[in-house]
Amino acid sequence: MDSEIEFLGYLAFKGLEDNHRIEFDEGMLGKAMHDLDQNRSKAKRLPMQLIHWLKGTSFLHTSDTDLGTNPRNFQGTWYFLHLTFQEYFAATWLTRHLQADDGEETSMLMMTPEVTKEFVLKEKYNPRYEIVWWMVAGQLEGETLVSFFNLLQEPPVDLIGGYHHRLLAACLKEGWNQLERQRVEGLETQLTQWLQLEMKINNDSKNGSILGSMSYFPEDLLIGSFGQPGASQDYLIRTLEMRTSLTQSAVEILLEVLQGNEGPKEIAVRALRKQSTLPESALQALIGALQDNEDVRRSAAEVLGKQSTLPESALQALIDALQDEDQN
Repeated sequence: MDSEIEFLGYLAFKGLEDNHRIEFDEGMLGKAMHDLDQNRSKAKRLPMQLIHWLKGTSFLHTSDTDLGTNPRNFQGTWYFLHLTFQEYFAATWLTRHLQADDGEETSMLMMTPEVTKEFVLKEKYNPRYEIVWWMVAGQLEGETLVSFFNLLQEPPVDLIGGYHHRLLAACLKEGWNQLERQRVEGLETQLTQWLQLEMKINNDSKNGSILGSMSYFPEDLLIGSFGQPGASQDYLIRTLEMRTSLTQSAVEILLEVLQGNEGPKEIAVRALRKQSTLPESALQALIGALQDNEDVRRSAAEVLGKQSTLPESALQALIDALQDEDQN
């Protein structure tokens, strides 16, 4: 299977490099085979029937439905089953080159370790490779993974900083289990500092942090920012509202705000709108919020109405609140 993975990796990589190409004709398949063989001795060349074999797998597909019974004989255009497959094989290709040791035989590599590193530095902010870098971080381990993160931190660095820190956060999520705790803490500190800077600059905004809203940004860093000197509770809650899902810890933070005497209650309630299976404690807090001011009451009713199941008490409280609103 090594030959198949190598060929698919090179084909996927060259496709992304060629303006995000996703379709490959027979000439492109043949050229990829030729390029790889040019870098090999005769004894180690790829099997002659490799492309023929791959056409019969689920990795390469064609949109032409008139293939008869043998797709291997089709001479049209081929593509990966999904773009994510292409990105995965491209990541595997780059991972192999990043893992290459100068002391080992590298004669069959298409790029030297130095050229590979230069490629990462040049393209690390290119949206074309965004998911590829995440996958590379998930495939690497040990010192090679540490070197990859060091490479991401090397100049040129995004002067504005937002894209750079989103890249770090996404790669950290994928490589977290393979990194030493000290390295993880260093990266988390860097992400927290950027979050604090965003909060300071955009505190008056009606939105939250773009970085903090991403699913790959560690939620515990957001939660840990509550109560910190200079932290804006409103800004952090709006950031939680922007996330697609919340853990129990985040829900508890929002309940503390909702049940307190001060704080942005309406924003806290709105942050729960995407949660369709809230715990009993949250439902009771929302029932209590139905007695608050109009904005809080309306938001609480909306959240309760989106729950997949409601206890009888919550359902009755919601009905009563709606009837009171109609009467007023």
